[in-house]
Amino acid sequence: MTIHVVQAGETIYSIAAEQGLADWRVVYDHPNNAGLRELRPNPGVLFAGDEVFIPDRPPAASSASTGADHWFVAKRPGHFVELILEDTRGDALAWRACSLTVEGVKLPGHTGNHGRVRFALPLTAKEGDLEVAGAEPGAEPTRYGLKVGELDPVEKVRGQQARLNNLGFICGAHDDTMNSSTQRALAAFQLNHGLEGEDPGGPATLECLERVHRGERG
Repeated sequence: MTIHVVQAGETIYSIAAEQGLADWRVVYDHPNNAGLRELRPNPGVLFAGDEVFIPDRPPAASSASTGADHWFVAKRPGHFVELILEDTRGDALAWRACSLTVEGVKLPGHTGNHGRVRFALPLTAKEGDLEVAGAEPGAEPTRYGLKVGELDPVEKVRGQQARLNNLGFICGAHDDTMNSSTQRALAAFQLNHGLEGEDPGGPATLECLERVHRGERG
């Protein structure tokens, strides 16, 4: 049993994989991590300096008779990334073929009516290359770099900056400072969602920013 101090870019998924634990839930759902679950309700969003309790690996035991062949199936819960793709006007990139290349493996996908697409990822995934087909036949695809595990919690300024940039409220680099660009982006987001007048870091704004970034538009 150990305490792991989270480094930038780590998630419960990657930590469990690096510790040799096939099921990330063994870590996240452990009673000793109850405080962490309350603080970080998304196992894919941690903050550098968070502490994660790592339980001992349970011994594997199976029974089988001699003189016969046996199949053993290892269950390895994975995780996924879900993206909502829009153009600069905020219109969904609907019904587009796309792919995500992770650790040298190209994962095919296709957006739905609202531009939403989901990719299953290996637990050790850190980054990927997203390619989205053009709207017209023969058009050049659009390519994006994707960082897995880099999203900080929304209460951190760096987490707010990342979400604002992803949503098109451009505030520049994720430098964790409440600079003028970040303030303007937050004000624009508040105006767009009927939150003008609330403190930029207020609970209603942060809750709305988190919810909209997850694709919950209601």
